Amino acid sequence: MSRRIRTTFGTCLLVALPSFATACRDRPSTPAPSNAAVVSPGAPVAQEAAGLPEAVASDGDVPGYLPPRAVGGVWNMSEPVQSFANAAQYSVIDAAEAARIGGFRITGIYRCAYRRAGNDGSPLVAEVVAFDTESSSDAYGLLTCHSSSTERLDICGEARVERHDGFHLHGWQGKSYVRLDSVSADSDMTEQMIQLLDAICSRIAGEGRPPLVNAIPEADGGPRDLWLARDTTGLPVRVFDFPSAPSPAVINGLLGLDNTTLLAVAHYDVPAGRGPNVIWLVQYPNQRAAYQAHGRYTDYLKKHDDPAAQSTNLLPSHGAILAGTWTAEEESLQYVLPPLSRNLPMGS
Repeated sequence: MSRRIRTTFGTCLLVALPSFATACRDRPSTPAPSNAAVVSPGAPVAQEAAGLPEAVASDGDVPGYLPPRAVGGVWNMSEPVQSFANAAQYSVIDAAEAARIGGFRITGIYRCAYRRAGNDGSPLVAEVVAFDTESSSDAYGLLTCHSSSTERLDICGEARVERHDGFHLHGWQGKSYVRLDSVSADSDMTEQMIQLLDAICSRIAGEGRPPLVNAIPEADGGPRDLWLARDTTGLPVRVFDFPSAPSPAVINGLLGLDNTTLLAVAHYDVPAGRGPNVIWLVQYPNQRAAYQAHGRYTDYLKKHDDPAAQSTNLLPSHGAILAGTWTAEEESLQYVLPPLSRNLPMGS
């Protein structure tokens, strides 16, 4: 199984300006496999479960990447697809997750389950939750905010593995984020789940990583963790688990974060530091919004001398992008902001 598994450093972010994308055009994109029937997220697929009593058919239109049978019939859909238009509707299923994903631009959420026979003949089930979004940045952000695992797979645009309390796969492809969960973690089950995720992703049109993510410097091996979200409400709690961390709610207000912005936060290991070097970038819909946020945050820092304020440094706004650090002492030992500034195009 593990020949496709590799280890990398964690990552996270969300939308891209055209000029920003141009500046990052030398980054490789992630096309969908050529032998797959590629569909757009949310596109309907004819249910072909007739004559297949082991699979169930879903009512209405469901994403084309969730067929009633997959991997040559090894997996059969055992629970039909449930569709949710947005996070608010999804809250009846999982209120906690709905609250975390509310800031992302989600166009559809889908739940179903697939079943296969185990080596001993007993049924094994993989639960699937898929999110379609307006942009690849939203989908990639959902991936980073659901998993920081450094265990990766060479499938999908990016795939991550979690092995706590069972076996969990997180896949990003284009404008979709897909999660597979199983209570079973034996080697046969995990290999078959990897094939199932690969089959699902192969039916989704691929896109390259969000340009804002590509701007994060690879200094000292790159960031240990990287997250992408629209605002701080979408970030895991541990993003702000470091000495002198600011209040996420205060940051939302100072930076003017909402569903039109993209916030990227990266943690770099600093051997001699008190904790990680925490670098952040915000992409705004226009240059004026970035300029105003810089002025607002600068005024705040002039009037406050608490540890969080003293640990904050800002770069001048760079087009529609504002960047800085919340760990000035660690940044003075590592200097990630200078190469970050050079990675930002003048027209952004």
